Amino acid sequence: MKKNFYFLILLLLILIVACQKPPILYETAINSCVPDTMHQKDGKSFVLMFNRNCVIGAQLPEFDGTTMDGKKIDKSYFEGKVSVINFWFEGCMSCEHEMPYFNTLVEKYKVKNVNFLAISLNSPKDITDFLVTHPYNFDHIAYGEPITAGNFKMTWGYPTTLVVDKHLKIIYTTGGVADENGNVLAHMDLDPKIELALNEN
Repeated sequence: MKKNFYFLILLLLILIVACQKPPILYETAINSCVPDTMHQKDGKSFVLMFNRNCVIGAQLPEFDGTTMDGKKIDKSYFEGKVSVINFWFEGCMSCEHEMPYFNTLVEKYKVKNVNFLAISLNSPKDITDFLVTHPYNFDHIAYGEPITAGNFKMTWGYPTTLVVDKHLKIIYTTGGVADENGNVLAHMDLDPKIELALNEN
């Protein structure tokens, strides 16, 4: 009886591992991105916007950086932790609208294994000046264009947020998560995604 029980448990574990999709290469995922919508600009020209979801299931691309407070960002920063990565720049109103919500997440998960990393296009001085009036409690990388354009090859707009699991797999992507009053859009709540990733092995 015990032998059958252990055999069934072993079989179940093998099935779980076999059914999990391995992460795909980021390069492969980003090359599969296709235009999602077309936005008319100035009544004439069109700007193509690409769907962020094409990178869901992909491995986070490797990159190195240093935060404004001197923290080294590399593969070891992400390993074994859930990470929320936000791409933004000063002057992006949608970026500003979501910052208070992101601050509540930082507070909620400060004792858990969750990284909060912001990659900005702006200079350290501009970010420092901005944070005086707009608190944003993430780790901050300034001058982030080499990372966004080089490592991430971003083809979509700002803001963009990724949720990455403990195995460095991208599990969720989104644009702005809050309206102009700072209210979280119902379908954009990151909480369940973070909880799901924290509870996975």
